[in-house]
Amino acid sequence: MDVQRIRGLELDSEEPQARDGVKLGTYLQPLMDPGDQSCSGSAEQRHYERHEAPPCRPLTARLEADTPDEQPSPWFSADILDISLGGLCVLITGTPEMRLGQKMTLDFKAHRLPESLQAQTLIPARLRWFVRSGLVSTLGISFDTPLTELPELLAERRQQRRDPNTP
Repeated sequence: MDVQRIRGLELDSEEPQARDGVKLGTYLQPLMDPGDQSCSGSAEQRHYERHEAPPCRPLTARLEADTPDEQPSPWFSADILDISLGGLCVLITGTPEMRLGQKMTLDFKAHRLPESLQAQTLIPARLRWFVRSGLVSTLGISFDTPLTELPELLAERRQQRRDPNTP
């Protein structure tokens, strides 16, 4: 039996076994960008305290193009799950093409930014990890430059369901 050791998990490379009606043996992807030196040394390092986001307005985000010939993705809405000075975790609907380490732009204009960022509502960032479940994806995003203070996340004011295709 060939056993691999990945971040503390032992994986059997043979045919998956069934346990309690669930097939075991999954295809694992790295949760962090392997080329990111800030992630080296341990399976998960947290440099900044995370703060659970209250129900708030979504932010707008887009995935940037890799080359000048390509176009960035269309803007999409992202619900904030938690935030820190170093990044945030968001939930999106849909399954845009994305890759670990991809550059992103986050638009915080729906929220109140600290004075140090008032002139800059577009924040450059990078996709660190993502998990897809059907048509919903959870994304871990790091800011290119850590914030000095957290933005004030403003409450959602809409009385009806949001449609991301309508302005």
